Amino acid sequence: DERDAFDRARRKGFLEVTGSAWRAERRGAPLLNSYRSLCDAHGQACIVLHKGNNQGSDHIVLDLSPLRLPKQFASMAQTCEATMGIP
Repeated sequence: DERDAFDRARRKGFLEVTGSAWRAERRGAPLLNSYRSLCDAHGQACIVLHKGNNQGSDHIVLDLSPLRLPKQFASMAQTCEATMGIP
């Protein structure tokens, strides 16, 4: 199941997980870690859709650090906040 999710993420450009994707039996979140490593290797933003968090609402997590653009990070973060309507 996690392998299928990883392959779908490679095709779609973002990862979809249920809840936090934490796996107690696997000691952590190997799917999230593997996808983050892939994004880092490709120098692309790491986008993860967490389905069903907090009474059924979904959350999107956008990690821009794999882009390796420290000088532009603040500007990019402000743009994301303005676009998403984050207070």
